Amino acid sequence: MRAADEIKGPLPCCDATYNQIKKGHLDWPTVHRVFEFFGSMARAWLAAGVQRDRVSLKNIDWTPEEETYLKEKAGIMTLVEIGFNLRRSYDAVRARLNKELKITARGNQGLFSAAELSK
Repeated sequence: MRAADEIKGPLPCCDATYNQIKKGHLDWPTVHRVFEFFGSMARAWLAAGVQRDRVSLKNIDWTPEEETYLKEKAGIMTLVEIGFNLRRSYDAVRARLNKELKITARGNQGLFSAAELSK
Protein backbone atom coordinates (compact mmCIF):
# COMPACT_ATOMS: atom_id res chain seq x y z
CA MET A 1 0.00 0.00 0.00
CA ARG A 2 2.96 2.28 0.60
CA ALA A 3 3.86 2.01 -3.07
CA ALA A 4 0.39 3.19 -4.09
CA ASP A 5 0.69 6.16 -1.74
CA GLU A 6 4.04 7.17 -3.21
CA ILE A 7 2.91 6.94 -6.84
CA LYS A 8 0.83 9.89 -7.98
CA GLY A 9 -1.87 9.41 -10.61
CA PRO A 10 -2.71 6.15 -12.37
CA LEU A 11 -0.91 3.07 -11.10
CA PRO A 12 1.30 0.99 -13.42
CA CYS A 13 -0.33 -2.15 -14.76
CA CYS A 14 2.57 -3.55 -16.76
CA ASP A 15 5.78 -4.99 -15.40
CA ALA A 16 8.14 -2.68 -17.31
CA THR A 17 6.53 0.49 -15.95
CA TYR A 18 6.38 -0.90 -12.42
CA ASN A 19 10.06 -1.91 -12.55
CA GLN A 20 11.07 1.62 -13.62
CA ILE A 21 9.18 3.15 -10.70
CA LYS A 22 10.35 0.44 -8.26
CA LYS A 23 14.06 1.25 -8.69
CA GLY A 24 15.49 2.20 -5.31
CA HIS A 25 12.49 0.86 -3.39
CA LEU A 26 13.79 -2.42 -2.02
CA ASP A 27 10.79 -2.76 0.30
CA TRP A 28 8.36 -3.03 -2.66
CA PRO A 29 7.64 -6.56 -3.95
CA THR A 30 9.12 -7.76 -7.22
CA VAL A 31 6.94 -8.17 -10.29
CA HIS A 32 7.54 -11.92 -10.13
CA ARG A 33 6.05 -12.10 -6.63
CA VAL A 34 3.11 -9.86 -7.56
CA PHE A 35 2.23 -12.05 -10.56
CA GLU A 36 2.72 -15.20 -8.48
CA PHE A 37 0.17 -14.11 -5.88
CA PHE A 38 -2.30 -11.99 -7.86
CA GLY A 39 -1.86 -12.86 -11.54
CA SER A 40 -1.69 -9.22 -12.62
CA MET A 41 -0.57 -5.83 -11.36
CA ALA A 42 -4.12 -4.47 -11.55
CA ARG A 43 -5.49 -7.19 -9.27
CA ALA A 44 -2.65 -6.59 -6.82
CA TRP A 45 -3.43 -2.86 -6.64
CA LEU A 46 -7.12 -3.58 -6.04
CA ALA A 47 -6.27 -6.13 -3.34
CA ALA A 48 -4.13 -3.46 -1.67
CA GLY A 49 -7.23 -1.30 -1.41
CA VAL A 50 -6.45 1.50 -3.84
CA GLN A 51 -9.21 3.50 -5.51
CA ARG A 52 -10.69 1.79 -8.55
CA ASP A 53 -10.22 4.85 -10.76
CA ARG A 54 -6.43 4.63 -10.35
CA VAL A 55 -6.27 1.10 -11.79
CA SER A 56 -6.96 -0.04 -15.35
CA LEU A 57 -8.43 -3.52 -15.80
CA LYS A 58 -8.20 -3.24 -19.57
CA ASN A 59 -6.96 -6.47 -21.15
CA ILE A 60 -7.06 -8.37 -17.86
CA ASP A 61 -8.24 -11.96 -18.29
CA TRP A 62 -11.52 -12.96 -16.69
CA THR A 63 -11.16 -15.49 -13.87
CA PRO A 64 -13.42 -18.56 -13.72
CA GLU A 65 -14.97 -17.11 -10.55
CA GLU A 66 -15.84 -13.87 -12.37
CA GLU A 67 -17.41 -15.77 -15.26
CA THR A 68 -19.46 -17.92 -12.89
CA TYR A 69 -20.67 -14.83 -11.04
CA LEU A 70 -21.52 -13.15 -14.33
CA LYS A 71 -23.52 -16.15 -15.57
CA GLU A 72 -25.40 -16.46 -12.28
CA LYS A 73 -26.27 -12.78 -11.92
CA ALA A 74 -27.03 -11.88 -15.55
CA GLY A 75 -30.75 -11.29 -15.81
CA ILE A 76 -31.12 -10.90 -12.05
CA MET A 77 -28.95 -7.83 -11.47
CA THR A 78 -28.26 -4.93 -13.81
CA LEU A 79 -25.02 -5.04 -15.77
CA VAL A 80 -23.95 -1.85 -13.99
CA GLU A 81 -24.33 -3.59 -10.61
CA ILE A 82 -22.49 -6.67 -11.83
CA GLY A 83 -19.70 -4.49 -13.19
CA PHE A 84 -19.43 -2.63 -9.90
CA ASN A 85 -19.21 -5.88 -7.93
CA LEU A 86 -16.61 -7.33 -10.30
CA ARG A 87 -14.75 -4.03 -10.58
CA ARG A 88 -15.28 -4.07 -14.32
CA SER A 89 -16.87 -1.50 -16.60
CA TYR A 90 -20.41 -1.84 -17.92
CA ASP A 91 -19.00 -2.22 -21.44
CA ALA A 92 -16.64 -5.00 -20.35
CA VAL A 93 -19.45 -6.92 -18.66
CA ARG A 94 -21.78 -6.51 -21.63
CA ALA A 95 -19.08 -7.52 -24.12
CA ARG A 96 -18.18 -10.60 -22.10
CA LEU A 97 -21.81 -11.72 -21.97
CA ASN A 98 -22.61 -11.06 -25.61
CA LYS A 99 -19.40 -11.96 -27.43
CA GLU A 100 -17.64 -14.54 -25.32
CA LEU A 101 -20.44 -16.34 -23.48
CA LYS A 102 -23.02 -15.88 -26.26
CA ILE A 103 -25.84 -15.02 -23.86
CA THR A 104 -27.83 -11.91 -23.13
CA ALA A 105 -29.02 -10.83 -19.72
CA ARG A 106 -32.62 -11.01 -20.99
CA GLY A 107 -32.19 -14.54 -22.32
CA ASN A 108 -30.54 -15.68 -19.12
CA GLN A 109 -33.55 -14.41 -17.18
CA GLY A 110 -35.88 -16.58 -19.23
CA LEU A 111 -37.54 -13.66 -21.01
CA PHE A 112 -37.91 -13.22 -24.75
CA SER A 113 -37.49 -10.08 -26.79
CA ALA A 114 -40.21 -8.98 -29.22
CA ALA A 115 -38.06 -10.16 -32.13
CA GLU A 116 -37.63 -13.61 -30.59
CA LEU A 117 -41.38 -13.91 -29.95
CA SER A 118 -42.21 -12.98 -33.53
CA LYS A 119 -40.17 -15.94 -34.81
